[in-house]
Amino acid sequence: MLPRKGRKVFEVSGRRRAWPRERRGVIAIGGFAEHVLLLEERYSTEDRRTQLLRFGPELRAGGGRRVFAYAHARLGLELLFIHKRPEFGLMTTLGCGAQGLATDRLLMGAEVGVDVSFFGVNGLFPLPRLRVFTGFKF
Repeated sequence: MLPRKGRKVFEVSGRRRAWPRERRGVIAIGGFAEHVLLLEERYSTEDRRTQLLRFGPELRAGGGRRVFAYAHARLGLELLFIHKRPEFGLMTTLGCGAQGLATDRLLMGAEVGVDVSFFGVNGLFPLPRLRVFTGFKF
């Protein structure tokens, strides 16, 4: 059962390819796919779900020995469903973050940034973002 009001975000960041630069710098390129489900209490049960699909490439550039600190940029396409009507848009994210190995295989990190969505005549929509994540090194 879904909550009466709230936001659920499911994101998958794809495999990244990293290229070391000089001694400690790294450039990492990858991809992302994201599904955001917004629940609005003011609408009827059938129409209260707003869904947002995002996908595209991402870039991280930074460095560090034990902790990888970096600048983060994404550029992608969005598909927004409000009352079951689709609307297409563009999005970009700019931010920074850090990640490191907590154990030999467990990766932990956090990112802060701002997502900016552009949906034609509806204008720009900035959205501040804080991501905390874990991963596994293979």
